Order: sequence, then structure tokens, then C-alpha cells
Amino acid sequence: MKQSGYPGALAVLVGLWLAAAGLLAPPAGQAEVYKTVNEDGSITYTDQRTPDSEPVEIKEPNTAQPVNTPKRAGNRQPEADKAYAVSIVSPEPKQLFPNRLQAFTVSTEVTPALKEGHRLRLKIDGKTHSISRGSFQVSSLTIGEHTLQVEIIDAGDSVITQSDAITVFARNPG
Repeated sequence: MKQSGYPGALAVLVGLWLAAAGLLAPPAGQAEVYKTVNEDGSITYTDQRTPDSEPVEIKEPNTAQPVNTPKRAGNRQPEADKAYAVSIVSPEPKQLFPNRLQAFTVSTEVTPALKEGHRLRLKIDGKTHSISRGSFQVSSLTIGEHTLQVEIIDAGDSVITQSDAITVFARNPG
């Protein structure tokens, strides 16, 4: 746009015209929209009127009323939302294994039943021992105190919940 050297009075008149145009503007939410076809053929839509622009008629927008969905009857919680409970049934806490080389079974109780893709992971002293959908076989332990804990994991090996940890002891035979 070319700038020309108009006297200050014209600038004042332009300022007054712009102020009046602002007073006559439609309320917010009902603003005018103008369309301008540029020299290269591209189209510009704006809320600012220019000498080459023409007003665009905005029709009522499409709207839809929200749909009310019925609530579920009763307080029944869906299976997917029920929390698991898992505990170690055997061995018992503080159980002593007099022969550290003797194999033993870690049995669990899980409620509700494991869903498809969920598994149990046995951890001994914080390290993964094995993964199962039921009980675990432990072939031996080193001498000393050991912590056992079972986790329920999903298909991505993320922990869903875990049992309380129990402590057991192993000694050398004899």
C-alpha cells in the first residue's frame, strides 16, 4: 500500500471514521464476514472490510441437541472395572525351609478370576522369578531371608496390582 503525505486534519478525519465504524459494528458473536478475491485469484475471508471486499451472508449454523443416555439400572459394577485382589496362600509368612535345595510351590488366590491377557508374576527379593496364570514352582533358594510377592500384570507387563510381600527363610540341609 502506498503512503502519501496527507495533512494532519485528514488523519483526524480517518480516525473519527474508524471510531464511528467501531460503534456501528455488529455485537460480538454476530460479526460481519467479508470476502476478498486477491490479484492471484486466492480468496481471503476476514472480519475487516476493505474497498475490494464484499459481505458474506452467514446462514444459521447446523446444530444438534445433546442426547440423554439412560443410566444403568442398579449399582452393578462392570467386570472391567472390578479391582483384583491377590494373595500368597503358601508358603506361609516366616516359613522356614530347612533344606534350601528342596523345591516348593508358591500358591496364590486371585479374585475375580484373571481376565484374558492378564498373568501372575512371582518376584523373589524384588527380582522376577517366573510368570504364570496359577501357581509357581521354586526349585531352590540361597541361604537366608527372602521376600516373596506376586503381581498381576497385563499383556504389556504393566502391574495392575500386587500381593502383600511375605518373608521366608532358607537354611542348608543338615
